Amino acid sequence: MALDEAGMHRAGLAFLYRIVPVLVATVLYGIYVAILSVATRGLWHRGLRNPYNALILGVLYLVFCLSSALWALEVAQLIGLVDLLLSPGTLTTDALFNRFYDLIARETRVTGILFQSQMVAGDILVIWRASAIWHDQRIVVLLPLFWWTLMIDTAADGGFQWPFYLGLYGNYTIWNYAVGGAVCSNKLTPLSDIPDVSSGQQAWFVQDHVVRNGTSHQKLLLDPASFIVIIFVGTNDVGVNSFVTNDQGTNVSLPNVADCQLDTLRQLHALGARQFIVNSLVPLQLTRLYSDSSDPTIYYPSPPHNGTVWHRTIFNLVHSLNRILRDGVRTLDTEWGGGGSVQWFDTYGFFEEMYNHPARYFNGSVPANVTGQCHQCPDPDDWRQCGIGDCTPDERDSYMWWDELHPSEQTGRNLAAEMHRKIEGKSKY
Repeated sequence: MALDEAGMHRAGLAFLYRIVPVLVATVLYGIYVAILSVATRGLWHRGLRNPYNALILGVLYLVFCLSSALWALEVAQLIGLVDLLLSPGTLTTDALFNRFYDLIARETRVTGILFQSQMVAGDILVIWRASAIWHDQRIVVLLPLFWWTLMIDTAADGGFQWPFYLGLYGNYTIWNYAVGGAVCSNKLTPLSDIPDVSSGQQAWFVQDHVVRNGTSHQKLLLDPASFIVIIFVGTNDVGVNSFVTNDQGTNVSLPNVADCQLDTLRQLHALGARQFIVNSLVPLQLTRLYSDSSDPTIYYPSPPHNGTVWHRTIFNLVHSLNRILRDGVRTLDTEWGGGGSVQWFDTYGFFEEMYNHPARYFNGSVPANVTGQCHQCPDPDDWRQCGIGDCTPDERDSYMWWDELHPSEQTGRNLAAEMHRKIEGKSKY
């Protein structure tokens, strides 16, 4: 097979990206085998008639088998790439890499299950042994639980959620009740059974920070001057399977969605909260999902849609809801007088700023990209292929968008930094 210079460069990078993880995994696998042999010898001497020792040994070997399978698949991918590079010259460069991507996609389905199983089995063992050894010291038991939770504290942008960075930049304690895919009210724009903002997520806040003392009287456990409630919802309320596709509930309009957000603030104010920030919707027309292209996407693979109509519709929906919300924020300020403060954060304007001046905000290893996305889904009808052709870790911070709808982690960092300035009274947004 004859490759041109670009093809050779592409093949070399693919080989490098595969061989480095295999080398690292092989070294760690060797260390793991040595540790396992020592652990086996120790448990053998202690006696396997003890059911706890036998259980520990069984879990250890289960994790070992899962690790062995993961390592074998890494090696298989490397061998598969070498085999493709040595294939007869009938394959074009694109055809060669399509076959390689298919190989990765098939094996990724298996590795994902293996890795999750390995993580669960290993963490259960650690948590169980920690609770047995330090049964009177809860913090030791909570440590593995904390790291387990931290591993899944990721957003749809493939990284940490922006409130995580807000906590870092401002040294704030963050109580994040947001759930991906949620709407303000499932009664207005039902998309799934995910807890909504007005009832489910608000109930979590009440559970954590409000006490009833056995009566109907509710008491806030926090100093109202010590925290700010930030509400950021609306993308799912107006998008696909809702207003854009005319699938919202019967007799449901944008003012209903706005009232849902404003009434949620009123309810939290009644509980004792006094400081609020309401985020506007972002310019969704800049995303791939709501562009003027009619090509299918992973979030809407079928039926066919009119991209031009969607593009114009989402623009109007976002601007209309933002206008209604902003007027509502002014109304709340007047309604509460000196008994509360609600600020408007122009997220729309800040996203436009990033879009129009990308070099100021995106600093990955490639030029800033505000029109494409890092996370790729080659086949919109098969989500299992998502991830094939993704940008590299070094390139991720160059992208404004993670996928066809969601902002990237770098965009989240930028948002967190600007929100920190907003809280300090220094943001123009």
